[in-house]
Amino acid sequence: MPIYLVGCLGLRVIGVPVIFRAIFRPDRQSGLRFVLALFVVIGVLITLTYRIVPAGFALFPNNSGWFFAQSKYVAWIFAVEVLQTLYQRVVVRGMRPPLAAAGITAAAVALSVPATVQYFALESDRYRLWEKPLGKELKSYSLETLSVIDFLTKDAQPGDVVLPGDNLLAPILALTKCRVPLGDFSQFAVAQSDYSQRQTAEKEFWRAWRLGKVRGKFLREVGVRYVTVSKRTEGIPAKIPAALSKVFENSEFAVFEVRRKGLTGTAPKR
Repeated sequence: MPIYLVGCLGLRVIGVPVIFRAIFRPDRQSGLRFVLALFVVIGVLITLTYRIVPAGFALFPNNSGWFFAQSKYVAWIFAVEVLQTLYQRVVVRGMRPPLAAAGITAAAVALSVPATVQYFALESDRYRLWEKPLGKELKSYSLETLSVIDFLTKDAQPGDVVLPGDNLLAPILALTKCRVPLGDFSQFAVAQSDYSQRQTAEKEFWRAWRLGKVRGKFLREVGVRYVTVSKRTEGIPAKIPAALSKVFENSEFAVFEVRRKGLTGTAPKR
């Protein structure tokens, strides 16, 4: 446990004695320091003693870890206090202030660099996100993708529901005011049974779409106004219902608008 805490706190570990001193030896002038120190300790204790996960998702990562994360931000205040005290002592002993400040700063940066390098190394690896490959749309947007977003930004109304095909979920959520039937982390905002039902219905819709059929029932139930598809992944059915009209197309994507009147369960038979 001590090794784990030292590894998580990093350089902030030098402020631990000051944190405990602020808690167990408070005075009338240290009310704010007492609250901040208590904040740090409580965050660590919650992370180490509680498990917070969405109901029905026992294998989901423990969200109580965020309490520790917030504690570490505040712990920097006490670490800086220790460094400031060290600076004053070094200067009193005769070292020139600029040299003392440069030395302490260089040491603090050097001790913080390993974790920083690790963070950027992981962030730059496009194949590390929930143990799945990062989609191309999470790294950069092609001109074709941006043209779809530009169309939706101009044509759609805020709150319109868009059923996104391959590579379009992230940019639609990030760059438009539209909603989607299933978004990232939506499984944790509703009951598991509701999410599973919606997820199954959406998969069945795309499975039927690739076979040349359109499940109008799903579009009606979800209130979809636009269906965006990748020509390479989802393709375009040879025949589509009259209630669907193609309103945008480029070399990679097509956008269909759903008309409420005349929407049926499947496309006309070939």
